[in-house]
Amino acid sequence: MHHGGGKRMTRTVGIGIFAICALAAAARADGLFFSYEGDVLPGDPGTGFDIHDACEPDCSEHIENDHYVLEWGTMGDVVQFSLTISEDPEPAPESMWVEWRFRSNQPVPTTSNTCDARLTVVYRGIVEIAQMFQDAVFDNVGTHSALGLTPEFHTYRFESPDGQNFTLSVDGVIFKTDAHNSSFLVTAVSFGGEGGCPGVRPQPVRNEWDYVRVGTLGSGEQLVSADPPAGNLTPAQANQLSSIILTFDQPAYLYVNDITVTTTGGTPPAVTAARRLDNGAPEVLEVVLHGPLPPGETTTFTFDTGTGPQSVSYFREQPEVPATSAWGLAAMGFLALILSFFLLRGRRPAERPQ
Repeated sequence: MHHGGGKRMTRTVGIGIFAICALAAAARADGLFFSYEGDVLPGDPGTGFDIHDACEPDCSEHIENDHYVLEWGTMGDVVQFSLTISEDPEPAPESMWVEWRFRSNQPVPTTSNTCDARLTVVYRGIVEIAQMFQDAVFDNVGTHSALGLTPEFHTYRFESPDGQNFTLSVDGVIFKTDAHNSSFLVTAVSFGGEGGCPGVRPQPVRNEWDYVRVGTLGSGEQLVSADPPAGNLTPAQANQLSSIILTFDQPAYLYVNDITVTTTGGTPPAVTAARRLDNGAPEVLEVVLHGPLPPGETTTFTFDTGTGPQSVSYFREQPEVPATSAWGLAAMGFLALILSFFLLRGRRPAERPQ
């Protein structure tokens, strides 16, 4: 990575984050201990970030709709902010996840997968980089990726239970599972962007960061509510159902593979994503659906949170058939008799030749 000779700035910020020992479990509960919500510049005092490479012309930064926005014109350059979580001899966390919500205006070019935004995690035996574009995300060497993303905010997540094994995911779909076994004296997270590379950038670059959150894996979260609530859905309500909003009693996360869908009949909808809403609280998740709920059947969504399955069920009512009055039935019968009379008259036997 290139660092401009005159642009590096550093600030020493003491963050005594790990006074708590977190549980290392397979559950997706979040022991949230750091949160940057994109409502102030990350270089401002008190955010916890060091300015590793500052935003300087041809770069600009501002806050818009509680999002941190980075923009580059025709001369993109590196911008990077670093968060130090622990340093030797401080103990590294027993487990760690990093989650961020991001979007870019730049589609991935055919010649490079390193010329837009990136987020780096250094944790015990792991150094991993997620490289993001408008429509794709790659790992640090470009061998693992998720392609064909829509041009909107997406929820990205790094998760490791032990500092060796880890996953990378986007919108609850894991696209990399791997293990590293090194030894690093620093646990840190950095984010920023390159503003595009000369010759491969189709347009000025705009990066938007909704949040960057860090925590430890735990267990014990409970489902508090679902929107829509469990129960009966009218045909109109069911036709409009494209996602379910889940609220837990503490910060939590679900992968798509943690969700099963069953139905008493018909074909159940598929779950395509699990993600945060815009500026969404860490206790709230959106489960995105593809396909309708089968009519006249009960569809059950079961969430494996590591503390036993929790479910939400919906019964989709059958479409109403308009009732026909007795006078209406009589009129239909009369019309049928008239139609039969004319059809029979039109079928006279052929005359015999004389």
